[in-house]
Amino acid sequence: LDCYISAHTNYYELGMKLFILLFFLLVSSKVNAVENQDCSDWEKTIKKGLGMISPGIAQEGMDLVKSGLSDCLGDFFSKGAHYEGERTNGKMNGTGILIFPDGSKYAGEFKDDHMSGMGSFIFADGTKYVGQWSGGRQNGKGTYSYVNGTQYIGGWRNGSFSGQGVILYESGDKYSGGFKNDKKHGTGTITYSNGEKYVGGFNDGSMTGQGIYMFPNGSNLEGLFYEGQYVPQICDKAGLPEGSVENKQCILMYMNKIIG
Repeated sequence: LDCYISAHTNYYELGMKLFILLFFLLVSSKVNAVENQDCSDWEKTIKKGLGMISPGIAQEGMDLVKSGLSDCLGDFFSKGAHYEGERTNGKMNGTGILIFPDGSKYAGEFKDDHMSGMGSFIFADGTKYVGQWSGGRQNGKGTYSYVNGTQYIGGWRNGSFSGQGVILYESGDKYSGGFKNDKKHGTGTITYSNGEKYVGGFNDGSMTGQGIYMFPNGSNLEGLFYEGQYVPQICDKAGLPEGSVENKQCILMYMNKIIG
C-alpha cells in the first residue's frame, strides 16, 4: 500500500510539474508575441505623418501599440540602445540621453523609465520634437519639425495635436487655431500662399460651420461651410434656385448636419 501511495504521489507531482511548465511556456509565448509586436511599432506612437494635401493632417494611428517605453527597454537595449544619465532605484530618473538602435535620440528628463518633463527627440530621418512629455508621450506644449520644413507648434495630448496650435507648411500656407486628435477643430484661420484666406469653423480637419473665405481681389464667400465647401454653392449646383424654398431647405439640411 505504501508503494502504491508513493508511486501515485510521484505521478501526481510529475503531472503538476508538466502542467506548470506547459502553462508557463504558453503564457510566455503569448506575452513575447505581444511585446515583440508592441516594441517593433513603439516609435509610431510618437512619430507622426503629415498629409501634404494642404491643409490636411494625416493621423498615423496612435493606438497601434499598448506598451510604453519602459515596457520595451529590454528589447531596445538587447539591440544596442544606450543610456547615459541619472538613475534612481535602477530606473532612468532625472536627466539623461537615450540613443535607440536606429540612431534616434532622446535627450531630456525621465521619470521611472518614461520620457517625462522637458526633452527633445530626434528621429533617424531628421524629424524632431522639442517640448513637454508625460508617460512617454508628447503632452503639454511642443514643437514638431518635419524634414520637409513643415512645422507644428502648439498643444499636445497623449501624442496628438490638441488644443491651440499653428502649422507652418513648407508651401507657405499657414493654419492657426484649434486641434483635436491631430485634426483642425473648433475655430481657426487658414492663410494660403496665394493670398486666399479662411476664417471660421472647423470639424474633423475640414472647413465646417460659419466662416468667411476671402480672395485677393477683395471678394469673399461668407456663411455656412460643410466639409470644405460653401453650402450655398452646393445647393446652387444641385439646381435649386437661390432664394427658393428648395434652396432654403437645402441650406437648412446642411445646417442640421453640422449641428447634429
